[in-house]
Amino acid sequence: MPNDPDRHPFPPLVDPATTSGDLREALETVQGARGQVADIWRSMAYHAPLIRAHLAIYQALIFDRWGLDRRQCELLGTVTSAVNGCRYCSMHHGAPLLQEGQDPAEVAALKADPEGAPLRNPGDDALRRLAVKLTRTPSEDHRPEMGRLAELGFTEAQRLQAVSVVAYFAMMNRIADGLDLPLEPDYLGSTR
Repeated sequence: MPNDPDRHPFPPLVDPATTSGDLREALETVQGARGQVADIWRSMAYHAPLIRAHLAIYQALIFDRWGLDRRQCELLGTVTSAVNGCRYCSMHHGAPLLQEGQDPAEVAALKADPEGAPLRNPGDDALRRLAVKLTRTPSEDHRPEMGRLAELGFTEAQRLQAVSVVAYFAMMNRIADGLDLPLEPDYLGSTR
C-alpha cells in the first residue's frame, strides 16, 4: 500500500547533505523556495535538471500571479490527489490549503470525499467539480465545467491554469505513489 510508513521508497531517497555541485545547488533552490526538501524532491535527486524542471513548472503554476491564487491551486491539488488516492500529496497540499485560509471542515471533507465535499464558495465548488471530472475521466467533454467557471467570472487564463494544475498534480501523484513515498512525520507546518 503506498504511503505506508513501514515501506521504503524506491529508489532510496537522497540525503541533500551528501550531495555536491549541480545537484546540491538544485536542492538548495528547492529548500529556499519551499522551506524544506520534501521526500518527493529527494526522490528526484538523481538528476538536477529534473528537479529544476519540476520546480519551474510548480512555481509557475502555484506561485506566479497570472490567474488563480495559491489557495485555489492548493484546493485543486488536494482534490486531484484525493481522487487519485495519493495520501502523500493530499496531506502535502491540504496543509497549505489550511494555511491559505480554507475552512478546516472543508479541507477534511475534500480529503475524505472529494466528489461530494460541500463547499460554500461557488467558485471553489466549480473548481472542485472540474478537478474531479478531469481526474476521473480526462477524455470526457469538460465544456460544462469550463462553462460554469466562465459564468462565475473565471478568465481564460484561470481556466487554463486550473486544467494545468490538475494535470501537474496527477503526474506528481503517480510519482509519489509509484515510488511508495511515505508522508514525512515532521512535514505538517514546515513548508511555505
